[in-house]
Amino acid sequence: MRRLGFALAFASLCALTACQSDGQKLEDELPGVALSEEGCPAVEGYRRDTLEKFLALKQDNFNWAQSAEENVRGASLPPGAETAAYRLIVNAGGRKKITYWKDERGANWQMAGPNPFASLAFTPPSSLPIPPPPPPPDATQKELDAYRIEQERYEQFWINPPPPPTHIYDVKPEFSSRLDGLFFDRCVDAGPDFAPGYFTTGEWSDDHQEWDIYVCPPDGTYWKGEIVKPGVPPRLVSSGCRSNNFALTDLLVRAGYVDPDDVTYVESVPFEDVPKR
Repeated sequence: MRRLGFALAFASLCALTACQSDGQKLEDELPGVALSEEGCPAVEGYRRDTLEKFLALKQDNFNWAQSAEENVRGASLPPGAETAAYRLIVNAGGRKKITYWKDERGANWQMAGPNPFASLAFTPPSSLPIPPPPPPPDATQKELDAYRIEQERYEQFWINPPPPPTHIYDVKPEFSSRLDGLFFDRCVDAGPDFAPGYFTTGEWSDDHQEWDIYVCPPDGTYWKGEIVKPGVPPRLVSSGCRSNNFALTDLLVRAGYVDPDDVTYVESVPFEDVPKR
């Protein structure tokens, strides 16, 4: 009887963890339970306690949580996204904000954003106005006034371009599965909320000369976001570069570099008609 009880208990435990590999265990089945970072990828010399002390020490100069909040604010929340059980917002380098959401774990994701396929380099507006032709030498005052109005309108477009509409897509199964593998990776939840491009590694030291250690090339890019899952508060996150090896970084970077072939277009909605984060 004892053996039967032990077998049933073991089977229940295995069902909860889905008997998965270290990096792919279901992390949100037991919300609130602390997860171990053992076996999770990270930069060489990474220690969680050292990173936390570093972030706390730098808090007066830079607030990572506040920065992440400011960078996800204004992201599109089409119908269903605001109350979705699972949601991911990514701000890729300050150039674009993309929202992913779904209500059921096994469903495919949906995606929305005004310019989800833009690169992190400068991307000009998609609808460019044509500059007005110069007036002829013998133009009347009326023609000169009309030209000046059109020229000012053209210049204003570049100074303050109109907001693009929000484009909504269905994520195709293959890319949706890849997102699942990253979004539900145990190491995303177990790892740090904020992984800057530089921080102290190894055992903590009060030697100020050893504080700012670049853990990946400072290429000027960054990813900030928000993760929403059932049973736990929304989580603000960020990564300072794409090559710091953390599972969180893999999630943010892959979600930020979406390819048009990964999704199917559904519709476009005017900017002012879409609720924002």
